Amino acid sequence: MRKTIDLSDFTEIEKHGACSFSIRTSVVLPTREKLLPWQKMHLQYTATGYGSKIPSHFQVKLGGYWYRVYCSIYSNSGYCYILPCSVEVGIMDCNLEEII
Repeated sequence: MRKTIDLSDFTEIEKHGACSFSIRTSVVLPTREKLLPWQKMHLQYTATGYGSKIPSHFQVKLGGYWYRVYCSIYSNSGYCYILPCSVEVGIMDCNLEEII
């Protein structure tokens, strides 16, 4: 069973307002590639490729747990985030460890 955690437990996360959070740009999180079954079959999550909460093939480790990176993609622009504590925390490519 997962313990209940609070975002204030993470020094890697910074707050930008009442309910806007992101990973600090100076932090590089351990990253792994973990494909979902539909990704292994080279399919898209939606027919158009656009939408909200689209699971990516990346996971990052934060606070001892692996979190899936999700993307909201509309009009050739995307926003990636993870969901620790059921709260969106923005993540950028500079936060991802390079996978060789």
